[in-house]
Amino acid sequence: MELIVGQVGRCLGTGGVSRGAQNAGFKVARAVDKDPTAWETYAANFPKAKLHRMPIDEFIQRADESSYSRIDVLHLSPPCQYFSPAHTRPSQSDEQNIDALTCCSALINNLRPRLVTVEQTFGLTFRRHREYLNSLIGDLTSFGFSVRWKVVDLRLWGSVQSRKRLIIIAAGPGERLPLFPSATHSNNNNLHDGLIPYTTIRKALEKIQHGDELHDLSSTKRFHPRRTPLSFDAQVGTICTGGNDFYYPDGSREYTLREYACLQGFPISHVFRGTKGTVKRHIGNAFPPNTVKILYKHLERCLLRQDRVAAYQPLRTETMTIE
Repeated sequence: MELIVGQVGRCLGTGGVSRGAQNAGFKVARAVDKDPTAWETYAANFPKAKLHRMPIDEFIQRADESSYSRIDVLHLSPPCQYFSPAHTRPSQSDEQNIDALTCCSALINNLRPRLVTVEQTFGLTFRRHREYLNSLIGDLTSFGFSVRWKVVDLRLWGSVQSRKRLIIIAAGPGERLPLFPSATHSNNNNLHDGLIPYTTIRKALEKIQHGDELHDLSSTKRFHPRRTPLSFDAQVGTICTGGNDFYYPDGSREYTLREYACLQGFPISHVFRGTKGTVKRHIGNAFPPNTVKILYKHLERCLLRQDRVAAYQPLRTETMTIE
């Protein structure tokens, strides 16, 4: 399964979608990014992916369906600032953000992938922005794609954040339109429903060890006096590019960058490059990869089922011990 990733109008940053899709079994074939601060991080994590260092509109001019082998899935994450519920006053980038959403349609029509996923702020569903959502869906249907969309509480797919995102799934002509994945997690601690309890702060941070990259406690800001203690067994709010005002639950300090990354769903193995501010911004921009994995594993099963290909199952091996 091959995937092209494009962060329309903003940087790929840490590659949250690429990490989640790769962990779900996809080959990340290409990515598009105009931000030099993201290139080193992305290349370090996905050295086999072709990284197009250019604006998305330039990539659109160069790319068409005949340029590449058939793409299984195309993912797009247009900038969300203009459509965010937190956006209350005009900004210089508003027009650019609106244009970036329009670029999605052009790229989809050029590449004609089997499936498309789009991630956006749920503010795009509000009445004042609904025309832009309707325009995107209208473009997709005019290209022959079938579409479904849903606002998803990402805690249901394993995120530790109370983060809601608009997820759009589109299927090209002749392709079956997948349903959304079922919830894997629940606020109900009754395990008889087959769901895992919501991910907690404790669970999200449990694999971090002293000396891990970007987990430098000596350079972490301390609070004097301590802030109000929080529960390690709760969730956090939505992590943004500035890092919000989150702090370590015992109230003694701010989170390290590695802790921010784990709260955003990145594995310990994920590499980060750049200044502290750049890394924090990239982490905040990411589509949490642990939730992306749930979505893309589901899409992989749907495509394999349609192609009548059995999903990969590791061979069972027997072990004999002689004492």
